[in-house]
Amino acid sequence: MLPEAADFSALQALGMFLAGLALFFHGLDGVKAALTAIASRSMRRQIARFTSRPALAAAWGFGLGMVTQSATAAAFLVTGMVASGSLVLRRGLSLVAWANVGTVLLPFLAAFDIVPAILFTVGTGGLLATFRAGRRLLPLWRGTFMVGLLMLGLELLKGATAPIPRQEWFQDVAMVLGSSMASGFLLGVLARMAIQSTSAIVVIVVALTTNGLFTEVQGAMVVHGAGVGVGVTTLLLGSGLRGLPRQLALFQAVVNSVAGLLLAVVTVTETMRHDAGLTDLLGQLGVHDPAKRMALVFAAQQALCVAVATACGSHWESWLGRWSPPTTEEDLSTPRFLPMAVGCDAQTALDLVAREQTRIIECLPELLDDVRTEGRRSAAEVGALQRGAAALGAEIRGTLGDQLEMPLEEVDSQRLLALDLRQRTLELLLEELARFSAAAQPTPALVEAASTMLSSMTEGLHAILLQLVDCERSGASEDLDMLLAMTSDRGPMLNQVRSSIAGAVDARGATGLLYALSLFERNLWLVHRLATRPEKGTIHAP
Repeated sequence: MLPEAADFSALQALGMFLAGLALFFHGLDGVKAALTAIASRSMRRQIARFTSRPALAAAWGFGLGMVTQSATAAAFLVTGMVASGSLVLRRGLSLVAWANVGTVLLPFLAAFDIVPAILFTVGTGGLLATFRAGRRLLPLWRGTFMVGLLMLGLELLKGATAPIPRQEWFQDVAMVLGSSMASGFLLGVLARMAIQSTSAIVVIVVALTTNGLFTEVQGAMVVHGAGVGVGVTTLLLGSGLRGLPRQLALFQAVVNSVAGLLLAVVTVTETMRHDAGLTDLLGQLGVHDPAKRMALVFAAQQALCVAVATACGSHWESWLGRWSPPTTEEDLSTPRFLPMAVGCDAQTALDLVAREQTRIIECLPELLDDVRTEGRRSAAEVGALQRGAAALGAEIRGTLGDQLEMPLEEVDSQRLLALDLRQRTLELLLEELARFSAAAQPTPALVEAASTMLSSMTEGLHAILLQLVDCERSGASEDLDMLLAMTSDRGPMLNQVRSSIAGAVDARGATGLLYALSLFERNLWLVHRLATRPEKGTIHAP
């Protein structure tokens, strides 16, 4: 066990609490970064296979909760996996729901201590990462070290706050509360926010109940309040998250809060009606040990979390999507059609690849928004779009590689190679658009003539990209003819522009404009290349 705050002064206890917070947040960021580094397609397939069935996902979630003994820690570990793309949201929700059930172990085994395992995790992971044992495994060692830091941070938080229930002022408060169930519920909420482990709170409640400070009904209300405390804590710790990671935090907060509130309402109602409560029913069933009864109350509450999660089923994804919409990067980087390609024939799979490529093409005009006067997106949003398009492109290339390993008919082989060439062209276009955007950034040093020329190039390229999108959507021959005319050889016109640049600006400004013009010409060529290598269902129908 780590030392508790009772062994330190108040200042040292505060330092322990702050260190716990720092390690928790640093570990959380590190887990996400490490999982992103090792989230290859093969790894994602392995995780998908291990969680492919609800029973498997439930088993893994139960094991995660059993090891961490903290629903909050389990939720944020799964958050890192979802954020890195290692785990799809649906399976992540199942893991989080069942992790709650896994935390019931501690009240039954109060002596269970995971601190040695945490220290071994920090030590081995840190040493292996420091000495770079196996370069290909370095992200794994770093991830292991960061998981250990996250768990160590939670243990420090527990150690800093664990002595609170033993303080005289706390016991005085408990006695003042008397038989107030509402106060017991509120105490559970506050205790869970401080101690960061509902299972540990149950162990404390058992001790207080045994000492006569709480009745069993009050103890049950503390446990139910701790369920709501899980929700509050998860929301507070996840306040800086956005998109999919925040969706998991919201899910954990809702299922725990609903379970705690439902059982609290049932307990209050039964007490007011003088009916047999849950603890009384357990006594009638032969469970006479107060500690076991309180542990079973906690187990029932955690099981209710799973029931709430299961009852809402497929509605969770739509609800969470409204409460915390995916970020721009997440929305574009997440394949919409490729998951349907699993088990399909080659023709269908290649059609789905083409539809994903269309999504990349549709975002191209927006990549110039940060240098357009009428652009709607900021530079940060444009950067997120670029990263999302790159991530989706990696998924497309992986799917094309999977298809290449399968026996294909000649027509499918030809189309696969054409789609692969199209993807490579799209990726080059994304890179060149990023370079052009950087070169076209307005600066105070630019004279008016140079700014006008840059603006004209930017708006011209934007118009061409819009025409490319129209071709992709409509497939009309007249749209394609216009795009080909807009991107055909512009050598004489561009030479005239170069001559005008030399006469309008100084040497320093001319260098930047000429570089931007060369990038403009490169982008035109790539768009023309896309237009002259059409695929069925893309650009136009042959």
